[in-house]
Amino acid sequence: MKKWHYFFIIAISCFSLFVLYKKSVEQNILAKDGVVTIGEIVGFRHSGKSSYTLIYRYQVGDNIHKEEIPSKYFFCKEADNSGCVGLKFKVIYSKSNPSISDIDLEHYNKYKGMRLYY
Repeated sequence: MKKWHYFFIIAISCFSLFVLYKKSVEQNILAKDGVVTIGEIVGFRHSGKSSYTLIYRYQVGDNIHKEEIPSKYFFCKEADNSGCVGLKFKVIYSKSNPSISDIDLEHYNKYKGMRLYY
């Protein structure tokens, strides 16, 4: 193999480890000081070849937070639309940093992806 192949493999490995580390940190924060509220899905858009972005919002005090997570395409029977737009679900957010959150899509959780950006 050429040297650039090794560099590429190492770069991909480092990026993957970074994403897993950030996800672990986020989960630990939510486990320690997470608060549950109700959020609403406000958007579902096509963002790549076969990827989508799910947009949800929730209120903490007087502030409304809007977050995005990657997703696969799914049709929501309850809302009769793609991505359950308009439906409300539980959201857990961090008391110390309310922009750290996760939405519980119940039986649609299998369509959620991991955030690759922070």
